[in-house]
Amino acid sequence: MDIQIHTIQFYLEPGTPSIALRDVPRPEWRFGETAQHHQCPVAYSIRLAQNTPLFISLRLSGPAGRSFRIRARVPEEELGFGCLFFWLQWVIPVREWHRLNVLGPIDEFEVTFPPAPDRQQPTDKHVRTETVAVVQLRNHLVGHRGVGASNCTLRWEQFVESPSSGGGWQEIIPTKHRVFCLYNQPTLPWSQDVANNEKLPWVGALEYVCGFVSGLRTPEQILANIIQEIWTAGLHGHLRYDSTVPGAFTNIHPGDVFHLREFLSHMSAPSRSRSVQCFDTAAALAILVNLIGIETSTRVMTSSERTPGEPRRPYLQLLGRTDRNFELAWVEHVCVAYSGLLWDACLRFNYGDGITPDVRAVYGFQPAEYKTRLGGSFAADYIRIESGPLNDFD
Repeated sequence: MDIQIHTIQFYLEPGTPSIALRDVPRPEWRFGETAQHHQCPVAYSIRLAQNTPLFISLRLSGPAGRSFRIRARVPEEELGFGCLFFWLQWVIPVREWHRLNVLGPIDEFEVTFPPAPDRQQPTDKHVRTETVAVVQLRNHLVGHRGVGASNCTLRWEQFVESPSSGGGWQEIIPTKHRVFCLYNQPTLPWSQDVANNEKLPWVGALEYVCGFVSGLRTPEQILANIIQEIWTAGLHGHLRYDSTVPGAFTNIHPGDVFHLREFLSHMSAPSRSRSVQCFDTAAALAILVNLIGIETSTRVMTSSERTPGEPRRPYLQLLGRTDRNFELAWVEHVCVAYSGLLWDACLRFNYGDGITPDVRAVYGFQPAEYKTRLGGSFAADYIRIESGPLNDFD
């Protein structure tokens, strides 16, 4: 083999479509260390990739003073069908896209290795030198598939000259990568400050959330699916709203530290039911949505004592509970705000006339309507909605 690839770096600098990840060394792919897909996780912003070129940086070694043509192919089972992609995405179920290679094949490029030191022949084939090549990913599918994660393999090849046949392509090495496509760069409390490793996106958190938002394209779809995931955990008895005890993953105040690692562990392999409050569900929703790159914030609703004689609001259902409470005694309630609407994973109620027992999820309400549904027709008199703090996490 004439050429050896030593490293491949995907995250090059801030402000590009590539996203730095916590506890992932750079370069992400390293010869002899990252043989499996999960050992080389990388992430990209879909929004930035739509208008900004994607580049990777390779460190290679080869015979001093010589030039080579290099390319990378994609295994047939990971092909994106080229120009047919835009038609096939409506034919093939979204769940199948995880098999496709979002990095795409890499067009042929030329690499020239520096000459040997002066004491040796400048093109001595026994002397190897190193160089760095920055290559554009011209055929990527980031931004065309929605949010998700997929395994990608690149089969690197060099062109070998042959006097008799004119030459042909010879494999250098296959490299494997786990690629996360996020809606945009993660927002607070996450960070892209590479000096603050603790706040970089967690690979484990990305694996968890991409498992049930794969193929989605809009913030509203992503919010709704994460709410549904939390609600489903309640239906299965893994989470249960209980206002009489502190939340399992925060304390009892908006903005408390959210125990994300514990939450992910419980949601991935629940062993028992955990009691939660609205502080827990709002923190989980905001942190996971912001991880995907959708900027949400929290809203704190405070209520004075209910006005005597105020009509009850029937069919209010709380997370993990089968009973439908006619009255919810609350003084402070926390939910998530995005694009002027309120989103809540803690409770559900009907969209209709307040009588029909059609309990549905809270997928984006105007604040005034949300206050009315929680407090009745006089809610504006005693319910206030204010901006809340973002939870830190550990």
